[in-house]
Amino acid sequence: MNDCLSQDSDRRHTMLQNYHQRMESGVRDVMDILNQLSEISEIERGVETIEMAEVNLSWVAKQGFELMEGKAIEKTINFEFTRSEYSTYIKADIVKLKRVLQNLISNAIKYTPHEGNVTVVVAEKENQALLKVKDNGKGIPESHYSKIFAPFVKLDETIDNDSSTGLGLYVASYFTDLMNGEITVESKEQEGSVFTVRFPKVNVNYMEHRQAG
Repeated sequence: MNDCLSQDSDRRHTMLQNYHQRMESGVRDVMDILNQLSEISEIERGVETIEMAEVNLSWVAKQGFELMEGKAIEKTINFEFTRSEYSTYIKADIVKLKRVLQNLISNAIKYTPHEGNVTVVVAEKENQALLKVKDNGKGIPESHYSKIFAPFVKLDETIDNDSSTGLGLYVASYFTDLMNGEITVESKEQEGSVFTVRFPKVNVNYMEHRQAG
């Protein structure tokens, strides 16, 4: 009898720990988005400026990927990073570029089932640098494509996602536009989505930038 009570107590303790961890993670996500919205407000009021620089996209993407590995592990997501063979340079604000990637990854993890797949890809196509976030989650109906980058739009109200603000893709789109990039989505329901961020490539002297990636 005592063993049963002890096991029940242990289960309840584990459940409470998991619940608090999810709550803490949700609060951090919401606070991060609110901070990004505050930055948008400051930019629009001219208080904050965007700091563009020549950066190695693979280097920045790898850092953003590593920052999100913990979230993927928590949900037992198969999380991968692939890059082009050569260094790819663009002009961007490093901090905001990382936030674009983090928001896209967070969104992918949120709508991908346990043990699903999320992949971050850096590639090139002609004179463009591509940053892609792929998943095999629930997918997005084509009829929703035109509104998913608007504020307060949630892709799926039915999943367990109380911490979602519906602002992550809006912020990602806003920052991408500021950096003269373009963000698009391709998706099939029940098969997954691919979000692609495109920037013009910059030709630089590799030796001058070798410490940046």
